[in-house]
Amino acid sequence: MKIKKWITNNWQIKLISVLLAAIIWVVVVNVDDPVQTVTIPNISIEIANDDLFREQGKTYTVIGSLKMSVRVTQRRSVTSRLSASDFKAVADFSDIYQEGQVPVKVTCPSGKVSSTDYIQMTQSLEIQAEELKTVTQKVTVQTNGEPAEGYMVGETSVSPNEITITAPASFANKIRKAVVNVDVSGISEEVNSRSSIQLLDAYGDVMATGDLAEEDFHISSEEADAKVEILNIKSVPINVSVGGIDQVASGYRYTGYEVNPEKAAISGLKSVLGKVTIEIPADIADVAGARGDVTKTVFIKDYLPEGVSLVDGEKDEITITLKVEPLQEREFQINVSDLQLENVGAGLTVEFVGQEVTVKVRGLEEDLKKLEAEGLTGHVDLDGVEAGIHPVQVDVGLPDAFELVEKPTVTVRLVEPATEPVSGETSESSSEPENDGGNEPQ
Repeated sequence: MKIKKWITNNWQIKLISVLLAAIIWVVVVNVDDPVQTVTIPNISIEIANDDLFREQGKTYTVIGSLKMSVRVTQRRSVTSRLSASDFKAVADFSDIYQEGQVPVKVTCPSGKVSSTDYIQMTQSLEIQAEELKTVTQKVTVQTNGEPAEGYMVGETSVSPNEITITAPASFANKIRKAVVNVDVSGISEEVNSRSSIQLLDAYGDVMATGDLAEEDFHISSEEADAKVEILNIKSVPINVSVGGIDQVASGYRYTGYEVNPEKAAISGLKSVLGKVTIEIPADIADVAGARGDVTKTVFIKDYLPEGVSLVDGEKDEITITLKVEPLQEREFQINVSDLQLENVGAGLTVEFVGQEVTVKVRGLEEDLKKLEAEGLTGHVDLDGVEAGIHPVQVDVGLPDAFELVEKPTVTVRLVEPATEPVSGETSESSSEPENDGGNEPQ
């Protein structure tokens, strides 16, 4: 009864006291541990089931960041203990509902807050989808540096010489070359090396593949074996065999040839190059019947042996000029006293009729200007010529550059010596008898 009486007595006051206490508690709690809204940043977005996308021959590029934030409303005692690691954000490609948008779902595996306590700031992940493309590209050798002096880069080969590349279309469409680099600086012999294959764009820049997802890029071979031939360089003269030299038109003479250029730079293996000469045959350079210079155009490569070629940049076409000049005539006077007599008959005396003999010489104008009469020698052969006056030919000695228009003729008088009487003979005999004492008849 006492308890009941205690409860029922002044119950209004007691109820007010309880309500007051509750209010005070609520006030205290809200002052010390208030409800607040905070943002939790830098929550990593995980990708799920993107293999389903690639199975369709597609790939994607994320536009923007793979980080997101959530906004949490909870008491300070709870929010103060939250961090990005308490949340898990997943972009699931199996839930794509709109092209270019992958839904993002956020959970709180730590259980510190419920799904009703936060709002995710990013609802979907924006992507740019594109096709995966497979291309085939030939592999070539790209040399760097210069070989040793007197050498040059020859043929190159590489194995494999072709590769296939699978990559996003935006990447694959930019590939222009696949190369392996070989340094030949100062090299004088064949180079064999294994090098990484590099992909080059239209500007010759190396295309970086590191930014591509491993699943989005495949190359059939990352390395290749390269072989670089190093050739010897040699400068050789161009020799010409000229045909028909003695068959030029009458009154003309072949005087030589000019070649432009005179030499050619060729390349090849040292063992082969040492024996090489460039010979243009006579059937190409022929002057038969020519009445002036003859010009021929010749391609050197047609006269190079197998394994030998012109150096890059060397002119293949040469010009051969076969010089054919007209002959001129000039007269010279030789004193007969300078002629040498040969085979004069015994006892005969030779006298010349006239003081000079005229010699007509044919030759090149330039040579004729230099020729002097003193340089001419004449011989008269009188073998079998008897006493009397006779015209005889003169053999004229000329340098090889000249020829006689015709043999000159000189007139000679061959005289026999006078006959003398024999000793003791008289021309008349005496008819009178000798006087024998000097006595005259009576």
